[in-house]
Amino acid sequence: MEQSLEISFEPNAVGSHYRDVLVVKSDAGHEYVCPVTAKCVPPKPQGPFKLSGAGGSVNFKNVFDVETEFTMTTDNPWFAVDRVATVGAKAETQVAVKYGAPEGWEEGKDAPTTGKLLVTCKGSPAPWVYYLKATP
Repeated sequence: MEQSLEISFEPNAVGSHYRDVLVVKSDAGHEYVCPVTAKCVPPKPQGPFKLSGAGGSVNFKNVFDVETEFTMTTDNPWFAVDRVATVGAKAETQVAVKYGAPEGWEEGKDAPTTGKLLVTCKGSPAPWVYYLKATP
C-alpha cells in the first residue's frame, strides 16, 4: 500500500548545507530510513502585494532561531515603512506599508503605483524582496 508523508524543512542560515536521516516507523513495526540533504538558498522575491487606499501590510517571518533586528526600506518614496523591526525567533509579523504622496510632490504628476520593500539583517547575504502594487 502506497503512503505519502509531507515534510516541511525550515532552515535557519542562508548558504548552510544540511545532511540528516529521516526515520519513519509504521504501526506494523516497519522502519523506513531516508537520507535528507538540503541547502538553504537566499530568499526569492515575492509578490506583487496589492495595497489599496492608504496602504496595507506584508507578512514577514523571521526564519532564524534567535530574535533578530531587521531593517526595512522601500525603493519608492510613495511607499513608507517603519525602518526597524525586531522579530522573535521563528515568529511572523505584519509589516505595515503606507502609500501616499511624499513631501514636495508636484500636484498633477502621475503617481507611481509600484515599488519594492527590502528587508535586511546582519548575517544575511541577500535581502528579502517584496514587490508592491498600489491601487489608489
